[in-house]
Formats: sequence, structure tokens, C-alpha cells
Amino acid sequence: NYKHSTNKDKRLLDLLYKNLLDVDFEGVTGRYFYNKTSGARQKDSYVGIWNTNRTLLEIGYYDTKENNLTMTEPPAVILKSKGGTAPPDSEKEHIVRRRISKASIIALSVFAGVGIVLALICIVYAVIHHEHV
Repeated sequence: NYKHSTNKDKRLLDLLYKNLLDVDFEGVTGRYFYNKTSGARQKDSYVGIWNTNRTLLEIGYYDTKENNLTMTEPPAVILKSKGGTAPPDSEKEHIVRRRISKASIIALSVFAGVGIVLALICIVYAVIHHEHV
């Protein structure tokens, strides 16, 4: 811990801490840097979408200090869909018909038939031997 260092290693820790505060680089999601007063890691996060030309379009950013998301593009740009036009305001219903394969129907029919035959055998056995039970 930096605050609980001894005089022996204070110089080394001061140099490491100074180098840490000088870190400032562009990461995948935005700029990373360290707060000069607290030493806490900070980052500027940008929000982007892929447009129809397959390039990243920055549409806003998140301010960590203010805890605020700011959009820099109008909604017409943000809501563009894959086809390059704004999406419609209604839902589209897409009906998909699915079928069970013939092999599955045959297998289920065989299992059901075997079950029915076993049930009939049990009923016949119970009727024949009803006096013994």
C-alpha cells in the first residue's frame, strides 16, 4: 500500500506512482488514464454503431465523472437499421411452419402402440384372474 510505505522504499514507490499517473492511452473502448488526485483508473467510453459501410460511427460518449451518457448524433442517425433506413414503427409477424420428420412420427407411433398393447394385456390378465386378486 502506497500510504503505508517505509522511508526505505518511498523513493521507488514515488517513481512508480508518478509513472502510473502519466499513463494515458487509447484503448478499445476509449481513452484510459489515471486520476491525478486519487490515483483511480478513469476512462472515457465512447458509444458507436456499425453503419452500412462497415465502419464504426461514434454516436455518443459516457462521462464517468458526471455519470452521464451523452448522445452526439440525432436519433435519425442512431436508429438506422442494417438496410440504411429507419426501422418501421410496427412489429412484423413472421410465421414459420415447422414439421416433425417422418422417422420421428413412426418411432413415436411404435412406442405408443407397444404401450397400448401392454395396457390391453394387463386388462385382459386382470379380467381373467379377477378372482385371485
